[in-house]
Amino acid sequence: TNDKIGCLQIAVNGKIYAIGGWIFTGDVLNMVEEYDPATNTWTTKAPMPTARSDASVAVVNGIIYVIGGAAKNGGSLSTNEAYNPATNTWTTKAAMPAGRKFLAAASVNNKIYALGGIKTGSTYVKTNEEYDPGSNTWTAKTQMTTARGYFSAQSANGKIYAIGGWGGSSLK
Repeated sequence: TNDKIGCLQIAVNGKIYAIGGWIFTGDVLNMVEEYDPATNTWTTKAPMPTARSDASVAVVNGIIYVIGGAAKNGGSLSTNEAYNPATNTWTTKAAMPAGRKFLAAASVNNKIYALGGIKTGSTYVKTNEEYDPGSNTWTAKTQMTTARGYFSAQSANGKIYAIGGWGGSSLK
């Protein structure tokens, strides 16, 4: 796990998952590794169907959703795939309306919000799209006030906070 760059990390049910990323050869990864702090062990899990780096990740009802990201050629992906840690299986879900990399995601009230990122080339966006895992649909929501990528989004008390990032010419 120490040779991955741009991989996603998320905790579910007391375990930490490292998903995707890229290595110095330029290859993007579909690897999934689970760390169990109780036993201090790493376990390789079922690979993600789509290799990618610089995606976003969120959890709803114990299911990990990996959204968007960068393909090996650097293109922005719209891919949305769900991983069930209990069954070690992946399911392809409805893709985002447009591909984005370096975006952030957060979940509130059993829905996932995919925010900002880079659509194509170096075009940073203010996009805010809601994914409903129950209906497997996407809905456009009020855009962020600032276009940005390379940032974090966290939810607290029913709100999402976009923190930091880069907008192409300045830090946010």
